[in-house]
Amino acid sequence: ARAAAKREAEAPAPAAGGIDADKLHARLKERFREHLNWFREAVYLLTGFKVDMTGLGDAAPQVRLRSMFAEAEDDELRFVWSDDGIQLLSTQFTDELDERLFANLKFCNSVPAFLASIQLNLFEKQTLFPG
Repeated sequence: ARAAAKREAEAPAPAAGGIDADKLHARLKERFREHLNWFREAVYLLTGFKVDMTGLGDAAPQVRLRSMFAEAEDDELRFVWSDDGIQLLSTQFTDELDERLFANLKFCNSVPAFLASIQLNLFEKQTLFPG
């Protein structure tokens, strides 16, 4: 009986209204995960890019983009956040891109226009000029 009383005393008490804080926290985490997955799928369907973020909380978090039109699974664009904004990192994929695709990034400093040109280029390779 003493041990049971001790366990009850150590267990977190339900919050006001009889709500168990641990269960509420677990439900919120699950809902957040569901919404995050829905958001990621929406971004993929709208932009054609799968987006993965790494190093959140680090000094220089990175964003990895993979196109639905990519020729290979490991074709990726990588960006890093810094005090100067977001910067494109060199990858095997970027090293093999036609230099003209970088014009919007280099001369206009427009990441969205650069990404659009990448998507259009990959789309054309797959649909208009396959093989």
